[in-house]
Amino acid sequence: MPIMGEKKYECPLCNKGFTTEKYRDVHVNGHNGEKENQCKMCKATFLSKSHLTEHMKFHNKLSKKFLCSECGKRFIKNDYLVNHMRRHRGEKPFKCKYCGKGK
Repeated sequence: MPIMGEKKYECPLCNKGFTTEKYRDVHVNGHNGEKENQCKMCKATFLSKSHLTEHMKFHNKLSKKFLCSECGKRFIKNDYLVNHMRRHRGEKPFKCKYCGKGK
C-alpha cells in the first residue's frame, strides 16, 4: 500500500522525487528549458500556466486584501493572515507528538 505523499517518481536528471508522474514530467521539462509561462512584471518563468497564475496573485495588490493590523503586511488569503498573526502573538499551535517542540 503506497504511503500518502510518497515521492516514488524520480527525475532521471537530478534524482528529485515527486508524488505523481505528471509533476515529475513537468519538472523534467524544466531541465529542458521549456518554461514557457513568463511573468510580465518580474520576468520569472514557470512550467505551467497555473503556476504563473498563482504567482501573479503576489504581484496584484488588489488581491492582497487581508491586512495585518500589527505590521501592515498584506495577504491574498485570510488563512495566511491568521497564520501570520500567530507569530505576533508568539503562538506555536503545532507540536511534535514525540518531543513536544512547537512550530
